[in-house]
Amino acid sequence: MTPTSQVQVPSGSYADLTCLYNPVFGASPSVEWTFIDRSFGVNPVIRQGQLSRYYEGRVVQLKKGLRFFRVFPYDSGTYRCAVRSQDGKHHGEVTVDLDVQGPNRPFSAIADNPKVNVWSRMPADLLCRHSPDFGPDVQVEWKFIKQDGTQDMVYFEGQMIEKYQKRIKKFPWGLRINAARVRDSGIYKCIVSSQDGSHLDEVEITLNVRRSRR
Repeated sequence: MTPTSQVQVPSGSYADLTCLYNPVFGASPSVEWTFIDRSFGVNPVIRQGQLSRYYEGRVVQLKKGLRFFRVFPYDSGTYRCAVRSQDGKHHGEVTVDLDVQGPNRPFSAIADNPKVNVWSRMPADLLCRHSPDFGPDVQVEWKFIKQDGTQDMVYFEGQMIEKYQKRIKKFPWGLRINAARVRDSGIYKCIVSSQDGSHLDEVEITLNVRRSRR
């Protein structure tokens, strides 16, 4: 098996992760991909021939590996490709390290994907990261500006606002709306500040939730 040991690409670009195997595995071996993130969390990408729902629309399996149509810094980590022949006599694995780099300026909040379009009842990821000079105790707040112009705090002082707790989860890379609704469409403002309040920056992410086709 021949791996691409390390892939380094800018945020927002495509990425090919290569996993080649020799003919001893047969014409139709089982190929599974697993993602190990920077905090050592393990998540399936392809299992039993099925692409994980989380990657739908962003990843396609090719004969030589995986292609990400767009990658973001939270995709950085180790991808493990495990190959097994149909008779189970041959198996092997390789790992590919993906490093996604984004532009940085001093004390900046960064939205790698400032316009998000999803179908209703699908998850929506709102990506917001910050440059490292904010320090380890950075403060992050999220505000939702609805289509009618009214505003809601979503995440404030380290806590998800109660009305959003069941539907939205905070991650180090941003927010995930578990099952987006049309009324979730609007502008989400990510506000980042240093612990002493001396530096502050913010970015806006526009979410457009479309009604699912019946």
